[in-house]
Amino acid sequence: MKPVVFYIDDEAYALTAFEMNVPEDWEVHTYSSPLLAINDFKKFKPWVVVADQLMPEIKGVDLLSIASVHLPNAIRILTTAYSGEELLIQSLEKAKVYGYITKPWSENVIENTVGGAIELYKAKTERDRYYAQLEENNRKLKETHTKLEKYLNELRAWLPPMIYHMVVNNIEIPETGCFVGITYDIISSSKIRDVKVDGKPLKSVVAALFAQSVMKYGGFIECHASDYAFAHFGLLKSSAEACNQAMSAANEFRMSLRSLAEVYELDFECGIALHSGENVKQMINKVTVIKDDLLLNHKWYETESSEVDLLHRLEKLVHGLPGSNIIVSKSFYNSISPRYQKKFEYLGNYLAKGQEYPIGIYLSKSDMVKAIDIKQFIVRNLIDDKGKKMLEKVVG
Repeated sequence: MKPVVFYIDDEAYALTAFEMNVPEDWEVHTYSSPLLAINDFKKFKPWVVVADQLMPEIKGVDLLSIASVHLPNAIRILTTAYSGEELLIQSLEKAKVYGYITKPWSENVIENTVGGAIELYKAKTERDRYYAQLEENNRKLKETHTKLEKYLNELRAWLPPMIYHMVVNNIEIPETGCFVGITYDIISSSKIRDVKVDGKPLKSVVAALFAQSVMKYGGFIECHASDYAFAHFGLLKSSAEACNQAMSAANEFRMSLRSLAEVYELDFECGIALHSGENVKQMINKVTVIKDDLLLNHKWYETESSEVDLLHRLEKLVHGLPGSNIIVSKSFYNSISPRYQKKFEYLGNYLAKGQEYPIGIYLSKSDMVKAIDIKQFIVRNLIDDKGKKMLEKVVG
């Protein structure tokens, strides 16, 4: 592209002399009328505007000042047969000129001065293009970042927080670790099948309260259905730390259930159980399927099934007690702090179906549980030190 140069001067010989002193590869437009030059600003978009200072219609400084408004990127040069400090100050303040050409000009002055202005215009244009591209890149980057953050937030909502943390920080899940599980189940859930709270099914509201309590203390939901859920607090933490966090979640969940029942005058209860184990086998399972030329992967975290089975069996035990009760295994009880332990009472040994050894169980009872309820619970479910079921002793 040829450089476009305007020269405005009321003296015809000066216009001719200017054209004779510029290279042929410049596109030069000369004007004896400043008004005609102004009218052609938008049409030709000159890179450089050169104007003589003394013209009858308008002074060169004023013309260049107008050019700075219509052509802010154009380089402006003033030609004059006179020079002085006042003109210099006025040119800088009003028109922000690039340079001066003194009349009569000597050989090569026009080519050197205007040529320098052309190179400056190219540099400014390239700079502006670079900054415009940089700004556009930043805009696209922000847009991409916003979309990515949206996607990540959506993934965080679906992924267990602990698993997300491990993936982001490139942490390998150990083959064995601390298992701390918590579960709840709505007792006689069929009775509240059609009950709603502010338009939402009561079961969904209870599930949300459980999830909030678990997530608040660093756990994650492994699975849930309409009336129960199961969560973890272990993986990378110590048993004591994870058990205390799980206990805090259980207490808060039970308090939330009480508040919900009182505020909405509802009649429902939940069984809550917690259990822990050391050196429990942990697995990341993966299934890969190719469908419609797409590689689909599904992963899930899983602990040794016997520990999970025991947790759910413990929870089922308290369905025979009135109110929302919390039952825990001895291993869990021994790992929690004394301030939590004092809220529990030891019930005895329980041997779950399929378990090789009995475990001690502890109960944090609801206000509705009476002494007779505890006695009946022990008789129905627990065994003595010799492994004989209490009910058999009573019958015997």
